[in-house]
Amino acid sequence: MRRSRPWNRLERFLLYGICGFAAEIVFTATWELVENGNRKLHGVTSMYAFFIYGFSTVVQEIMYLRMKGRVPLWARGLIYVTWSYLWEFSTGMLLRQFDACPWDYATYFRGHFWGLVTAEYLPVWFFACMLGEHILIHNALNMRWGPGHDVYDDSAKANLTEKNDSAAYKSKKVH
Repeated sequence: MRRSRPWNRLERFLLYGICGFAAEIVFTATWELVENGNRKLHGVTSMYAFFIYGFSTVVQEIMYLRMKGRVPLWARGLIYVTWSYLWEFSTGMLLRQFDACPWDYATYFRGHFWGLVTAEYLPVWFFACMLGEHILIHNALNMRWGPGHDVYDDSAKANLTEKNDSAAYKSKKVH
């Protein structure tokens, strides 16, 4: 019988790229609502965002695996944000060489550096990196493919079953 297997790095890269792509669309739609009162919730992104977020999150995953249990959460967050700023600046510079950079913070923020990164987004990036570690990366590392398996592995299913059984037992005991 074939056994299930965890998602490989390419599969996780694709997931990370899709999630980053979607997050940017939600962020820009929310920004438009808050800043301009645009209730249409039109979010925008660039096709480059898929690669930028996918690769960046794979690097964050590698950092997470090396630091978990050894580096405090707040310090990991600062390291992730530093990486995010370096990556955003680097990819922005590369894309700018081809007149293809889809963002320019110079017209919106005072704390920008060459329009490619901005200090005003520091709390947003910190929060996004923490969500990335705790929700996206953690779950992606537990995803599996194979016969007899849903997306999650058996230990995740067992946890859910135990919680459901425990809740059912408590509800019977009360009545």
